[in-house]
Amino acid sequence: MVYTMYMQFCDYIQILGKYFEKGNNKGSGFIDVANLFLGGKDLLDVLYGDIDFDEQNKKIKQFYKYYYGIRKLPKSIARELLKNFDSQLFVQSLSQMPTNTKQGLCEDLRKYGIRVGEKSVDTICSDLYYKFLNKLTQGISECDNQIQNDSKTKTIKDYSKEAKAFCIEYSDYDELLPLCEIATKMHPLEKNYRKMYNDFKLLDTKQQKEVFELKEREFIKFDPNKIETLLKRYKEDLDKYNLSTRDFLYDGAKYFHRAFERYKDRLLADYNDRIYEKHMNLFDIDMPVDIGSYIVDYWENPQKNMLPPMDFMWEECNLGSCDEAKMVFYVNNFIMWSIIIICNKTKPFGFSHEHFLEDYHQTTFEDRYYYVLYLLTIAYS
Repeated sequence: MVYTMYMQFCDYIQILGKYFEKGNNKGSGFIDVANLFLGGKDLLDVLYGDIDFDEQNKKIKQFYKYYYGIRKLPKSIARELLKNFDSQLFVQSLSQMPTNTKQGLCEDLRKYGIRVGEKSVDTICSDLYYKFLNKLTQGISECDNQIQNDSKTKTIKDYSKEAKAFCIEYSDYDELLPLCEIATKMHPLEKNYRKMYNDFKLLDTKQQKEVFELKEREFIKFDPNKIETLLKRYKEDLDKYNLSTRDFLYDGAKYFHRAFERYKDRLLADYNDRIYEKHMNLFDIDMPVDIGSYIVDYWENPQKNMLPPMDFMWEECNLGSCDEAKMVFYVNNFIMWSIIIICNKTKPFGFSHEHFLEDYHQTTFEDRYYYVLYLLTIAYS
C-alpha cells in the first residue's frame, strides 16, 4: 500500500474512535477501539493486571495520552497490544458498521492517500493496525511512503525508460500487477481485452521485473502448469466443508476457463450477483445478498439446515438451463468468494487487504478470471 502523507498511530486510532462513538458519549470511541485492539479483552486487565481504583484512574489517563498522541506509546505496551490483537474480531466489528459510517471512514483514510472501498475497509483497517503495531514495537511511530534503500538498491534513474513509462501510465492500477503476471504467463501471445495486460506483455523480462521493483511488489510465481493441481486442492476443500454437492468443475473446469476463452470482454456489471430472495426470507433481511454472504451465513449457522452454497445458487439462478455466459459468470463468482471465505475461516494466513481487488478494478470476465487464478495461487500453492 502507498501512503502519500505521514500517518501517526494517534491519527489512525482517532479516526477509528470517531466512528465508534455512541451518540454524544465522546469517550466511547476510545474504549471500543482499545478493547477491539485487545481482542475483546478488558484494556486494564491486559495491560496492567490487578490494580486498585486510584491506580486505574492513573493508568487510564496515561493510556489516553498515548491514544491522543501526547506521549509516545512504549514498546512494551505496543508488544502487549500486538500479542492480544484478534484480526477476525477487528474485521467483524468494522464489517457491522452501517454503510454511511463506512463511507465516512473511507473518506478519512483517503486523506492519507489510502485508497479503500466500503467492501474492503474493515480488512484494510485491520492490516493497517497490525502494521502500526509492528513498527511501534521497534520504536517507529509512523507509516510512510518512503522506499527504504540500502547501498545496493537502485535509484529511480537506474531503471529503464520502458518500465518507468509503464508505471506512470498505470499508476492508478497497482493492484492489477499480479494479474499482469498471470496474463503474461497464461496467454503470452493472445490479445487481452484490458490494454494494461497487453502492454505488460510487450515489456521484456527485465523490464517486467523493474516494474515490480518500482512498485515494491513481488511476483506471485504463478505457474499455468499447476492450475489442475490447484483446482484439485480447492475441490477437496469444497468437499471437506460441504460447500457443494455438484461437480461444476467437470470437463476440465470448462465453465471456469471460458471466462477468458469465450467471454473475456463481457462486463461483470451486466450480470446480477444479488438475487438470492429465498435467503432473504430465511434470515429476514430486506435486501438481496451475493453468494459470498450466503456462504458466510451457511458456515456460521449450521442449525438452519441450509442448502450447500453451490446447490443453492444452482437452484436460485437456474444454472441447469441458463445460457453459457451466465453459467460462466456464476461459476467464477462462486470460486472467488468460496476461496476467500475458506481461507479466512480455516487457513492460518487468511487474506489481507493486498489480496482483495475492488470492484472498480474487476470490470470484465477477463479480470475476474485472472483474479480467481490469483486467489487459487495464493491459497493452494
